[in-house]
Amino acid sequence: MAVCTGFIRDPAHRAYILISFVLDNFIYRKIKLIYKFIYQTKATKREETYYKYILPKKALVKLPRM
Repeated sequence: MAVCTGFIRDPAHRAYILISFVLDNFIYRKIKLIYKFIYQTKATKREETYYKYILPKKALVKLPRM
């Protein structure tokens, strides 16, 4: 009966765990950056109201053709 000492002796298993850890952290950081960008660029309720109701009423004055 083998006793587990807490060390992983198989090099392929160690490589898998290392690559898995690095890849998980990389993906987590990229998703976090995407959500941060979305949060920073999202318009506030005040801005949404301005763009929806106030801005269309301020139409450009049409210049006469020459």
